[in-house]
Amino acid sequence: MFDLELAPRFSDQELEQLTVSEFAAWDGVEPDRHLVPADLDSWEPGPWLAAVLSSIDPARVNGHDIVTLMRAHSRQVAHDQAGYYRSIGEVATAVPTGDDGPPERSQEWYEYANMEVRAALTLTRRAADSNASHTIGYRSNRSCALRISLSAALRVRV
Repeated sequence: MFDLELAPRFSDQELEQLTVSEFAAWDGVEPDRHLVPADLDSWEPGPWLAAVLSSIDPARVNGHDIVTLMRAHSRQVAHDQAGYYRSIGEVATAVPTGDDGPPERSQEWYEYANMEVRAALTLTRRAADSNASHTIGYRSNRSCALRISLSAALRVRV
Protein backbone atom coordinates (compact mmCIF):
# COMPACT_ATOMS: atom_id res chain seq x y z
CA MET A 1 0.00 0.00 0.00
CA PHE A 2 2.93 2.34 0.53
CA ASP A 3 4.71 3.83 -2.45
CA LEU A 4 8.14 2.47 -1.62
CA GLU A 5 9.69 4.25 -4.62
CA LEU A 6 9.59 7.37 -2.46
CA ALA A 7 11.86 5.74 0.09
CA PRO A 8 15.22 6.41 -1.65
CA ARG A 9 14.54 10.16 -1.42
CA PHE A 10 14.86 10.01 2.34
CA SER A 11 17.61 8.99 4.73
CA ASP A 12 17.05 6.01 7.01
CA GLN A 13 16.66 8.35 9.95
CA GLU A 14 13.99 10.39 8.14
CA LEU A 15 12.12 7.22 7.10
CA GLU A 16 12.00 5.97 10.69
CA GLN A 17 10.22 9.16 11.73
CA LEU A 18 7.53 9.02 9.04
CA THR A 19 4.07 8.00 10.15
CA VAL A 20 1.53 5.82 8.38
CA SER A 21 -0.55 8.96 7.73
CA GLU A 22 2.36 10.66 5.97
CA PHE A 23 2.86 7.62 3.75
CA ALA A 24 -0.86 7.62 3.03
CA ALA A 25 -0.77 11.28 2.01
CA TRP A 26 1.95 10.53 -0.57
CA ASP A 27 -0.09 7.66 -1.96
CA GLY A 28 -3.03 9.95 -2.60
CA VAL A 29 -5.18 8.46 0.16
CA GLU A 30 -7.50 10.88 1.93
CA PRO A 31 -5.78 12.16 5.11
CA ASP A 32 -8.65 11.15 7.41
CA ARG A 33 -8.15 7.46 6.56
CA HIS A 34 -5.32 5.33 7.95
CA LEU A 35 -3.76 2.63 5.83
CA VAL A 36 -2.82 -0.77 7.17
CA PRO A 37 0.33 -2.32 5.62
CA ALA A 38 -0.70 -5.05 3.16
CA ASP A 39 1.58 -7.65 4.77
CA LEU A 40 0.66 -6.82 8.39
CA ASP A 41 -0.63 -10.37 8.93
CA SER A 42 2.90 -11.71 8.42
CA TRP A 43 4.64 -9.34 10.87
CA GLU A 44 6.12 -10.90 13.99
CA PRO A 45 5.06 -9.34 17.29
CA GLY A 46 7.57 -7.09 18.97
CA PRO A 47 8.69 -3.46 19.15
CA TRP A 48 8.28 -2.68 15.43
CA LEU A 49 4.74 -4.04 15.28
CA ALA A 50 3.87 -2.21 18.52
CA ALA A 51 5.15 1.08 17.07
CA VAL A 52 3.13 0.69 13.87
CA LEU A 53 -0.02 -0.37 15.73
CA SER A 54 0.21 2.61 18.06
CA SER A 55 0.30 4.96 15.05
CA ILE A 56 -2.93 3.62 13.52
CA ASP A 57 -6.30 4.91 14.77
CA PRO A 58 -8.79 2.02 14.36
CA ALA A 59 -11.64 4.49 13.83
CA ARG A 60 -9.87 5.67 10.66
CA VAL A 61 -9.38 2.21 9.09
CA ASN A 62 -11.80 0.74 6.55
CA GLY A 63 -13.94 -2.32 7.27
CA HIS A 64 -11.64 -4.75 5.47
CA ASP A 65 -8.40 -3.62 7.10
CA ILE A 66 -9.84 -3.39 10.60
CA VAL A 67 -9.90 -7.21 10.79
CA THR A 68 -6.21 -7.34 9.83
CA LEU A 69 -5.50 -4.66 12.43
CA MET A 70 -7.42 -6.62 15.09
CA ARG A 71 -5.39 -9.79 14.39
CA ALA A 72 -2.14 -7.84 14.63
CA HIS A 73 -3.20 -6.35 17.97
CA SER A 74 -4.08 -9.85 19.18
CA ARG A 75 -0.60 -11.15 18.28
CA GLN A 76 1.03 -8.21 20.03
CA VAL A 77 -1.08 -8.67 23.17
CA ALA A 78 -0.17 -12.37 23.35
CA HIS A 79 3.50 -11.44 22.92
CA ASP A 80 3.27 -8.87 25.72
CA GLN A 81 1.36 -11.26 28.00
CA ALA A 82 4.06 -13.89 27.53
CA GLY A 83 6.64 -11.31 28.63
CA TYR A 84 4.44 -10.37 31.58
CA TYR A 85 4.14 -13.95 32.82
CA ARG A 86 7.83 -14.58 32.23
CA SER A 87 8.60 -11.55 34.41
CA ILE A 88 6.37 -12.92 37.15
CA GLY A 89 8.26 -16.22 36.91
CA GLU A 90 11.54 -14.34 37.28
CA VAL A 91 10.20 -12.55 40.38
CA ALA A 92 9.28 -15.95 41.81
CA THR A 93 12.81 -17.33 41.42
CA ALA A 94 14.85 -14.14 41.94
CA VAL A 95 17.13 -14.09 44.94
CA PRO A 96 16.28 -10.97 46.98
CA THR A 97 19.14 -8.47 46.71
CA GLY A 98 19.74 -4.75 46.96
CA ASP A 99 19.46 -2.29 44.08
CA ASP A 100 22.90 -3.11 42.70
CA GLY A 101 22.89 -6.86 43.35
CA PRO A 102 23.64 -9.43 40.65
CA PRO A 103 20.76 -11.12 38.77
CA GLU A 104 20.79 -14.37 40.75
CA ARG A 105 18.04 -16.99 40.48
CA SER A 106 17.14 -19.83 42.77
CA GLN A 107 15.93 -23.30 41.87
CA GLU A 108 13.19 -22.84 44.46
CA TRP A 109 10.24 -20.48 44.27
CA TYR A 110 10.63 -17.37 46.42
CA GLU A 111 8.25 -17.82 49.34
CA TYR A 112 6.80 -14.31 49.15
CA ALA A 113 6.70 -13.93 45.36
CA ASN A 114 2.91 -13.56 45.35
CA MET A 115 3.19 -10.68 47.80
CA GLU A 116 5.88 -9.03 45.66
CA VAL A 117 3.65 -9.31 42.57
CA ARG A 118 0.63 -8.12 44.52
CA ALA A 119 2.39 -5.03 45.88
CA ALA A 120 4.17 -4.12 42.65
CA LEU A 121 1.04 -4.38 40.49
CA THR A 122 -1.51 -3.32 43.15
CA LEU A 123 -3.47 -6.54 42.68
CA THR A 124 -5.83 -8.31 45.01
CA ARG A 125 -4.50 -11.43 46.71
CA ARG A 126 -6.65 -13.59 44.43
CA ALA A 127 -5.41 -11.87 41.25
CA ALA A 128 -1.77 -12.18 42.36
CA ASP A 129 -2.27 -15.86 43.18
CA SER A 130 -3.95 -16.44 39.81
CA ASN A 131 -1.10 -14.77 37.91
CA ALA A 132 1.47 -16.76 39.84
CA SER A 133 -0.40 -20.02 39.25
CA HIS A 134 -0.45 -19.32 35.48
CA THR A 135 3.30 -18.84 35.64
CA ILE A 136 3.88 -21.93 37.77
CA GLY A 137 1.73 -24.00 35.43
CA TYR A 138 3.61 -22.73 32.40
CA ARG A 139 7.00 -23.37 33.95
CA SER A 140 6.10 -26.86 35.19
CA ASN A 141 4.54 -27.79 31.82
CA ARG A 142 7.59 -26.44 30.04
CA SER A 143 10.02 -28.35 32.25
CA CYS A 144 7.86 -31.49 31.93
CA ALA A 145 7.88 -31.15 28.14
CA LEU A 146 11.65 -30.61 28.22
CA ARG A 147 12.17 -33.76 30.31
CA ILE A 148 9.98 -35.77 27.91
CA SER A 149 11.88 -34.41 24.90
CA LEU A 150 15.25 -35.16 26.48
CA SER A 151 14.26 -38.68 27.46
CA ALA A 152 12.95 -39.32 23.94
CA ALA A 153 16.20 -37.99 22.47
CA LEU A 154 18.24 -40.22 24.79
CA ARG A 155 16.19 -43.29 23.80
CA VAL A 156 16.81 -42.59 20.13
CA ARG A 157 20.57 -42.42 20.65
CA VAL A 158 20.78 -45.61 22.74
